[in-house]
Amino acid sequence: MSSLPENPDVRAPQRGCLEAIGRCVSLLRRFREWRGGSSDEDFRRIGPHLRHCLDHFTALERGLECGVVDYDARDRSTELETDLDSCTSAFERAHDRLASLDAPADHPLVVSQISCSSPDAHRTESTLERELVFLSGHTIHHLAVVGWICKDLGFELPESMMLAFSTEAHRQTADA
Repeated sequence: MSSLPENPDVRAPQRGCLEAIGRCVSLLRRFREWRGGSSDEDFRRIGPHLRHCLDHFTALERGLECGVVDYDARDRSTELETDLDSCTSAFERAHDRLASLDAPADHPLVVSQISCSSPDAHRTESTLERELVFLSGHTIHHLAVVGWICKDLGFELPESMMLAFSTEAHRQTADA
């Protein structure tokens, strides 16, 4: 995985997403070591959460190309949900693409998403910065869910892998 470019406009939100993706890669590598191989029934319990996160990063990438981020138009690849190696590789590629992102933080986007029990998507204006902030928190949230599933499987993850950035910040200020 490559390192973060020197673009101060998107540095903090981009760094948050890169850290969240890095946590996913670390989890997947630890899971592989724990299971001693590739995909199995245990991975199929966490794979859908991880694939879901990847789909959101892909939606942002597509949105940067066309101007509309459609979080509902996800690939929903069963391969990423069931194959540990494919999922790990996809996260590594997503990390590298995000690390090379050089669009400004205020890059305008339109977000399209179904926001209630209606088939009609809601569209709202946003920016790259706002969507990066959303994606880092969204990914950490799913990592917390994955952490509970892993615990149920007998595979303990370090709390730091599942901890929200705001909780980390709170603990740091509380300890100071």
